[in-house]
Order: sequence, then C-alpha cells, then structure tokens
Amino acid sequence: MDPKVSNQVEYIYKLLFITALIIAAVILARDITIPLFLSAFIAFALLPVTRKLEKWGLSRIPSIIITFLAAMCFLGLFGWLVTSQITDLVKNLPSLEGRFDNLLKGIKDTLSKNFDIDTQQQNEYLKNALQTGLSSVSSVLLSTTNVLAVLLQIPIYVFLLLLYRKNFKEFLLSYFPIHDETNSSSWLLQIQTVV
Repeated sequence: MDPKVSNQVEYIYKLLFITALIIAAVILARDITIPLFLSAFIAFALLPVTRKLEKWGLSRIPSIIITFLAAMCFLGLFGWLVTSQITDLVKNLPSLEGRFDNLLKGIKDTLSKNFDIDTQQQNEYLKNALQTGLSSVSSVLLSTTNVLAVLLQIPIYVFLLLLYRKNFKEFLLSYFPIHDETNSSSWLLQIQTVV
C-alpha cells in the first residue's frame, strides 16, 4: 500500500475513533463532559487575555486568576443588570395584578358566553393545569440544582485548562502528528479564532 494512502487511512481511523469516544463520553458521562466542554470554550475565549498578561511579565497563575476574575466581574455586571430589570418588573407588579384580574374576568366571561363552559368546568381545567404546572416546577428545581453543580465545576475546569494548556496542545499534536510546524499552529489558531 502506498505510504501516503496509509497515512490518510490512519488519520481517518484516528479521527473516527476520537469522534466515537467523544460521542460516547458525552452520552455516558454528560455530568462531567458537558461542563468540561463549556469550560474549554470559556478557556479558549480567555486565552488571548491570559497570554497578553503573560507577555507583560506576569507568571501563568496570576494571569489566569486576573483574567478569570475580570470575566467574573463582567458576568456579575451583566447579572446585576438583569436583576435590576426584574426588580423593576416586581415593583410594577401591583398595577399588573389589577390588569391581570380584569383580563382573567374577561376571559371567564368570554368562555361562558361563547363556548358554553361554566365557571365550575373552568375551575376544574385550571386545577388540572396547576397540578401539571407544579410537577413542572419540581422538575425545574431539580434541573436548577444540576445547573448549580455545573456552575461550580466550570471555574475549576477553566483554571486547569488554562494552567495546563501546553500539555493539552502537546497531547493533541502527538495524537495528530503534523509534519509542518506552521500548519500545526495554524489549525490551533483557527480553532481559537472560531471560538
């Protein structure tokens, strides 16, 4: 077999193997892999700032900490803006409650007149809808605890990915050997640019 074809077959085999492993890992260990993928995405986004701080003379760990704290401050500011908007909405809730009562009364009257659904049937429908809603709320609360667990894992993963980025790069390059050094750095830069 031609060596060039053999190298291509080996590359395709490795690529398919990695793809199968990633799919299996995402399905079987999604509690770990999903936060890890999110962390990798965030680490790629924070990498240019970390490198810039390292060029200015800071060592790796302080530059990672400063970059991560700046990102957390930015996210905190965004959260504060969203919270202030929700607070304003809650302040206007009494006036909205009166409008909602009028709307609900109008809907009840319309259902009674046009669809011949009496108040007792409407109350029964509402009771069933509330029971369904409560079960949905319990599932939302359960998923909220899962989200909190993921949010606690992400900062740790981001820090470790940024700290050991050279080891991850060497691993990728050893698994997908590229003979042209400029080509290896170009595909890594392309990944970073896309992220």
